[in-house]
Amino acid sequence: MLHCIKYDLYHFFRQPKWSILFITSIIVSIVLPKNNLTSFSILPLMVYFVMTINLLFLFYGAEEARTEKKNFIIEQFKQLPLYNQMSINKLIIWGFITFGYYAIFYTTLLVYIHYNSTEQLTFYLFKTTLLYTFFMWFLPFYFSIIIGYIVFTFIPNIFSYIFMIFIWFLIMPYNSMLGFIPPSVGAWLINGDPNITSIPSFFPLENMHINNGIYVQRIFMLLILITTFILLRFRVTKVVKGGLFLLLTASVFIPFISPFVPQIINEQHFSLSGKDFEISNFKNKNAYSYNLDNYSFVIDHHKNRQELSYEVKFEIFSDFNEVHLALWDDFKIQKVLFNAEEINFEHKNNIVTISLPKSTGELTFLVETKEYLSVGPTTFELIGTTPWYPMNPLEAANPLNESRKEHYNIKFKNNDKVISNLSLDNTGDWKGYMYGPTLLKGEFITENKSTYPFFKNTDEIILNKQRVQSEIDKINKKLLTEVTMTCQNYYTLTTYPAFSANPDECYFFEDENLVQDSAILNQLFLNVGETSLFEAVYFDMITHESWINFLKNKYDPDQINKLLTYYPKLSKEEKNHLIIEWYQQTKGVLSLQQMVEDLEANNANR
Repeated sequence: MLHCIKYDLYHFFRQPKWSILFITSIIVSIVLPKNNLTSFSILPLMVYFVMTINLLFLFYGAEEARTEKKNFIIEQFKQLPLYNQMSINKLIIWGFITFGYYAIFYTTLLVYIHYNSTEQLTFYLFKTTLLYTFFMWFLPFYFSIIIGYIVFTFIPNIFSYIFMIFIWFLIMPYNSMLGFIPPSVGAWLINGDPNITSIPSFFPLENMHINNGIYVQRIFMLLILITTFILLRFRVTKVVKGGLFLLLTASVFIPFISPFVPQIINEQHFSLSGKDFEISNFKNKNAYSYNLDNYSFVIDHHKNRQELSYEVKFEIFSDFNEVHLALWDDFKIQKVLFNAEEINFEHKNNIVTISLPKSTGELTFLVETKEYLSVGPTTFELIGTTPWYPMNPLEAANPLNESRKEHYNIKFKNNDKVISNLSLDNTGDWKGYMYGPTLLKGEFITENKSTYPFFKNTDEIILNKQRVQSEIDKINKKLLTEVTMTCQNYYTLTTYPAFSANPDECYFFEDENLVQDSAILNQLFLNVGETSLFEAVYFDMITHESWINFLKNKYDPDQINKLLTYYPKLSKEEKNHLIIEWYQQTKGVLSLQQMVEDLEANNANR
């Protein structure tokens, strides 16, 4: 066997055209994008070069089949005792060729980036890039040879190359970018990275992480290709052939029975995490007049898409039977119990409405999500200022001023490695008395009371804090007030692009260049309630067409027309004076009636 492998490898190197083509492809793939090879995180974005290399291996597999046809190799050797061993050798030789190419390509890229960037190649980066490129580069290279061989065996003429290009187009990541095949189907056919469009945009912490669905998809492709190759090439009995057909048929059903899928984003239920919580109906204030405490969670991270579920029990103390709780609509409630008895609920517009049999007792929620963007297959970001769990709507709308400390006990079913503002006890549970639980899973760094993603550095984190502080100073100056951040701990996030804060913690988005003025104004300066009118005048957007249409849909159009008659006539100084006056009187919860009356009075005094 070793002798045959050595002979086949010798035969491969005697064909200079393929050696030259493979070496040239490596050189071109590094020289052309050399100015962009400044970070190890760039490896997934080598996708176009990797796609071209896959096409090269497709043609190589086809040429292998064409050479066998041309020289009647199968006809000459099929009756020999070692014929099947020859076929096994061919699979092994292809593995040697693709792995050798992959090793040279991967090592050359790593060395080039290491010596031409300031980023250090840590053990974590080496382990992550090695695993990623093994599954996204090496295996697709190997599969491409087998696909090319199979296609030419079925269509042994020039048209097979045209058909191969068509297949290559369908199974390459480029198809996942364009979406010609629905993601639920196309992701199983992609011979590469099926998440190349979503990870850089939405999941930087998932970058180069292999989720469970990828493992299943690679097994799915391997079974189909190897089984087909054996049926085409090997000399087997009818019984074995029947077994192989059964295995091939069973393999086709893997996408339908697998609990994991290769693509991360659930396209049918895609939802952004970075949104502000608003109370649309604030009339029944009694529904928010209660206390919550002693939260007990059991959380199961399903490691698939945006899937996470939990059971939470907590005590409620209320003087009224009807209560409203905040919970993102992305989190679907399976069941609600009160003192172990199931009760009815209504969940819409991010509010859960419940009629309690008694005003005090224990509530139990069974909740799951398949669409919350802050949950990925290997990471999640669940922060204490957002209603990913049942909380008081006042706290969700204004966590800085309305948050209350509660006791928390959180257990993970899978012993997930998590960073939290709670403390880990000897039993593996997270416990603490906090304004809200923050749970982060992924590669984060914690130092000097700051927690941030591994791909950021301390200078960027400091700059982010400075820009937020600069915006706070700017708003303070405009409103003649003195609001300050009281944060003891700072968290930098990747999936929640809005500033938020409670009395103990502040949460920033990882991109320090993102404008945060609206979120900062809402979180630090404004009271809970309808603040859209104040925001419109504060940011001087009230005369913009989009705002006019929004306000006319929300308020009396005649009153809005009155407002638009007076407000644009004001000087800049008059506008600033009114903004300060309205803020001091209402803290942003400004009614249309008051605005119109003040503008009419101002106009009468001119």
